[in-house]
Formats: sequence, structure tokens, C-alpha cells
Amino acid sequence: LLVYYLEEQLDFTNKDVATMFLIIGIMGMMAQAIVLKPLNEWIGERLVVALCFFIGAVDNTMYGIATNKGTIFAAVALSAFTGMAFPTISAIKSNNVVRVC
Repeated sequence: LLVYYLEEQLDFTNKDVATMFLIIGIMGMMAQAIVLKPLNEWIGERLVVALCFFIGAVDNTMYGIATNKGTIFAAVALSAFTGMAFPTISAIKSNNVVRVC
């Protein structure tokens, strides 16, 4: 839905959409491969999840108020950091499993 909105409201072209997905891919790899482990060690798993949700709120606000392509590209780059929430939640769940023997 975001792509259709951007094509209609901000005149995104196929090249802009491809650039957007490239940014999502590269930033997502960087967030999970480089940032996640040090951030987890620094602030802990629960705060990582809270930070990811806060970044998601900021990111979605940026989508809503965007008036140019640059804002969208910045929001897309920021949105990659929300992807750190899922593996962190999975780690919290697995660390809290009670073993039954």
C-alpha cells in the first residue's frame, strides 16, 4: 500500500521504488548484523524492543508528514531498525522457557 500511496502522492517512479527497496535491504542487514548485538549488550533486550517500537512510531509519522522523496527515503532507512524487534522478542521468549525434564 505504501508504494501505491507514494506513486500517487509523491510521483514515485519505478526507479524510486527500487531505490527504496535497496535502502530497506542494506539498512536491514546492517541493523541486524552490526547494530543489534552491541545495542542488546548496552541497553538490554527489553529496551531494544521498546526502542524499536519508538523508532517505528517515528518512522510511520515521517511517512504521514512527508512532502518529498528525501523524507520517504530517510523514513525507509529508519524503518530497517524496527526489524530488530522480532529477533529480540524471539530471544526474550526463548530465554524464559521453563525446561520440563
